[in-house]
Amino acid sequence: MERKVIAMFAVLALAACSKEQSQSAGSATTTAATAQGQLGADQIRHVLLQSYPQAAPAINAMQIETSGKKVTLRGNINDEATKKMLVDGVKQIPGVDKVNDELKVLAK
Repeated sequence: MERKVIAMFAVLALAACSKEQSQSAGSATTTAATAQGQLGADQIRHVLLQSYPQAAPAINAMQIETSGKKVTLRGNINDEATKKMLVDGVKQIPGVDKVNDELKVLAK
C-alpha cells in the first residue's frame, strides 16, 4: 500500500510540472498503470519525454521493452551523458525494479 501511494505521488508530481494539460492527462494513465504494476513501453516513453524533452529524438528512436517491473532499453545514443540520463531516468520511475541497458553510444 505504501509503495502504491509513493508511486502515485511521484507521478502526480511529474504531472504538476507539466506545461500542457494533455501531458497531465497522460500522467494520470501512467499513475494508474504504475499503481497496478503494469508499466508499458508507451508509459515509460511518455515519462521520459516529459522529464527530458531535450532528448526527444533519442527517446523516440530507442526501443523500450517491458516485462513486469523490468525495462530493457535498446538503440543507439549520440553520447554517454544522454545514455546515463535516460537509464537513470527509467530507474527513477515508480514500478521499475530493474533496467537492462542495451543502449550503444555512437562513435564520433
